[in-house]
Amino acid sequence: MSVAIVGLDGAGKTTITRRLVERLPQQTVYLYMGMNPDSSNVALPSTRLVHALKKRGSGGEAGAPVSLHSIAERRRKRGRVWSTLRLLNRLAEETVRHGLGAWHQWRGRLLVTDRDFLIDYSVAAKPPLALTDRIHLFVLAKLLPKPDLVVWLDAPPDVLYGRKPEVPISYLERRRDGIGRLGSTFRRFEVVDADRPLDEVYRSVESLVESACQGRRVKRRK
Repeated sequence: MSVAIVGLDGAGKTTITRRLVERLPQQTVYLYMGMNPDSSNVALPSTRLVHALKKRGSGGEAGAPVSLHSIAERRRKRGRVWSTLRLLNRLAEETVRHGLGAWHQWRGRLLVTDRDFLIDYSVAAKPPLALTDRIHLFVLAKLLPKPDLVVWLDAPPDVLYGRKPEVPISYLERRRDGIGRLGSTFRRFEVVDADRPLDEVYRSVESLVESACQGRRVKRRK
């Protein structure tokens, strides 16, 4: 059985998922299923390498003049190749994590994930989508397995901005709307009010997870 905890930044996803792993009576495994390699507890070496290079930025001699035209030309030439390689790496990364999650479930463990790839990439995508983005979203939506239960920690954007003022409220509003539209694509999609004390939010989530586990082949802790 698998449970995904999703929501915008500041909703408490990581805290709730970690607490579930610590407190649930079932044998529970944590797996990060989001876009940020720095937060991943499992990642391919190629993913970490690409992320490290991206953070370092493009090379070149310090102080050497670089024209905007030359930058645009280099990007145009390598754009298609880079997009294809990036797509292949993403699909490999996601397949590996889904495979690892399936192995834990086959062993009778409850898989609890922080975020969900389909939700993360869908709400981040901006039209018009490139061909590689359309292929990527198709694979996530149609070919890779979905969680048995998705719990959305929802709160008003102004509340989340107050907790984590890193992006504009308008950005949070767009992503919130995007998550809401995706609810019907999952087997079971539950909304939990995250504009409450953390302990109350956790109890609501725990109750949903316990209910979903009933009748499932999930081992208890020894």
